[in-house]
Amino acid sequence: MAKPRVLVVQRILPPYRLPFFRRLAASPQMSVTVAYGEAAVGSALESVATPSDLDVVRLGNLYGGRRELGVWQRGLLALVQSKLYDIVIAEFNLRIVSNVLGCLWRKRLPLQWIWWGHGISPQSDALSRRFRVWLSRLADALIFYEATQQAKFISWGVAQEKTFVAPNSIETEQIEPLVEPRAREARNRILYIGRLTERKKVDLLIRGFARACPQLPPQTRLTIVGDGPERQALSQLAIHLGVSDDVEFVGALYQQEQLAPWFNSAWVSVSPGAIGLSAVHSLAYGVPLLIARNEAHGPEIGAIVEGEHGLFFDSGDVEGLSKQLVSTSNESPRWTQMSQAARCTVQERFSLTGMVNSFEQAIHYVQTTAHV
Repeated sequence: MAKPRVLVVQRILPPYRLPFFRRLAASPQMSVTVAYGEAAVGSALESVATPSDLDVVRLGNLYGGRRELGVWQRGLLALVQSKLYDIVIAEFNLRIVSNVLGCLWRKRLPLQWIWWGHGISPQSDALSRRFRVWLSRLADALIFYEATQQAKFISWGVAQEKTFVAPNSIETEQIEPLVEPRAREARNRILYIGRLTERKKVDLLIRGFARACPQLPPQTRLTIVGDGPERQALSQLAIHLGVSDDVEFVGALYQQEQLAPWFNSAWVSVSPGAIGLSAVHSLAYGVPLLIARNEAHGPEIGAIVEGEHGLFFDSGDVEGLSKQLVSTSNESPRWTQMSQAARCTVQERFSLTGMVNSFEQAIHYVQTTAHV
């Protein structure tokens, strides 16, 4: 059986995805091309420049509405019809209209289609669910970020044998040698890592930190790693609350060697809004998490067991966040247990190797069924 030519379609190519695509492209079981476009104007997350070590195709992204209510990737349908590829792996996102039409169009072609994504969010209505299930049945395979989504789609009638799970991860194998197992007492940092947007509610974290400051150990710092449209407003808020000397705005960092010192000196990583891959990042460094309970979290929230890897506070509750910051700063034995549990979870469940293996299985499945 010939090695399949695989086209992976992404809305954008963020820096954190590069290590995975490099690993996927190195697989001897396929040849890989990544197609992607630019982020919307004003977005806190941008596409990387054209990487020299990947085979890539640039698409022209057209966005509808300020909140990116719809996306059309100009050039995708031409790629689908080009006969240059055997398999397309596309984001399972209904807002990317060109992906939906590409899935429909490829039925006329000798081309296999794989959806890859979260599945369905708790906020989705019945119509969205029915549409997703219909698209799932049209596809040759589906790759989900986590098993609960896989189980939902199977219960809705999607064939189990064509569903796969690739837990969303980062280069945890590269992180492992960078981890410094410092005691809780040797750490003076509360850490936030992510985009600085309204949805992330970093202002809530600054308010909670300001309220907790009098009860926190001396030299405690709140370190904010990331960038986005809210940075100036957040800086002004820290000044207004009188904690600007204790709040650090580091900017966006992507290399693990740059991030390691911040994680290794942090005792807790906080997500005051929706959390995503930063959950895996923190767990890999053995840094327990403090998370808002009722937010539209990414599937990575499934990795967090309350009391084992992290703690929760009610969404929007400044006082609850403040109390949890004080509590975590004073519980050294419990912190040590949570830190160890965090690293064990990542070692057992999250790795780029595991992601690549799941993709290889899905590709082998569709390649095999195409020849039956």
